[in-house]
Amino acid sequence: MILKHYLKPMLWLIMRMSMLVLTMTSLAHAASDFKIFALQHRFAEEILPTIQAIVGENGTTSAIQNQLIVRTDSKTMAEVEQAITTLDTARENLTIRVKRENNQSGTANNTAVKGRTRIGNVIIKTGNDTRTRRDGINIGLENSQTQTKQSSEQFIQVSDGAPAYISVGESIPYTSEWVLLTQRYAVTQKNTEFIEIGTGFTVRARSIGNQVEIDITPTFSKQAQYGRLEFEQLTSTVRVHRGEWVNIGGIMQQRDDVSRTILSRSNGRSDENNQILIRVE
Repeated sequence: MILKHYLKPMLWLIMRMSMLVLTMTSLAHAASDFKIFALQHRFAEEILPTIQAIVGENGTTSAIQNQLIVRTDSKTMAEVEQAITTLDTARENLTIRVKRENNQSGTANNTAVKGRTRIGNVIIKTGNDTRTRRDGINIGLENSQTQTKQSSEQFIQVSDGAPAYISVGESIPYTSEWVLLTQRYAVTQKNTEFIEIGTGFTVRARSIGNQVEIDITPTFSKQAQYGRLEFEQLTSTVRVHRGEWVNIGGIMQQRDDVSRTILSRSNGRSDENNQILIRVE
């Protein structure tokens, strides 16, 4: 009898708690909206990070191909819908203008021999130097410096966010210097192949209102079967206004030794410096 007396209140309490849990669960589901958004112009993975930042801890988000799956409260869902409307737009075609300025300086040394001397009964005379002493030869060293500047401009059209490759200079031998840079920043190679490579930068421009965000990545362009090797960890990102010139040379020259080697090279006594400027329209 005593046991029965205690069991009845306990059973009643358990029933009340179960009902309370069910009620809270129902209210939670009632306050949560669930929607699947079918995107028309973008892949879901592209805008998923933005939607996740909006939802935060107020729900869950996932992406499958062109569909975004969102569960959150009504207020947050309205913000998600507005963000998707803004982001899910057709890709814009961008024009990237490339201006190249090539500055080259060189030093030339010329040796001149003037004067006369006597060998036996024969007098050997060079030049027209009247100041030369008898039987003496003057040797003069002439130093001259040259500077040349070349400029050209081209353009390429790409979709918003698509990569564009900008070649710098001519093909150069894949020497030990490049092997070391490749091993340091990209992949370790067991076999070294000495082939001709092109050097340059991969540029990705994304439109953000009246501004553009530009990723600049130093790149090797090898033979066709090797494709391109991008040094992604050396990427620099800048944000500028549309139509504003960006000096890749100025930015990347101080960024890393790969970019410095691409932009500047020395050949004997001739130093060459490449300046690359781009403008996104």
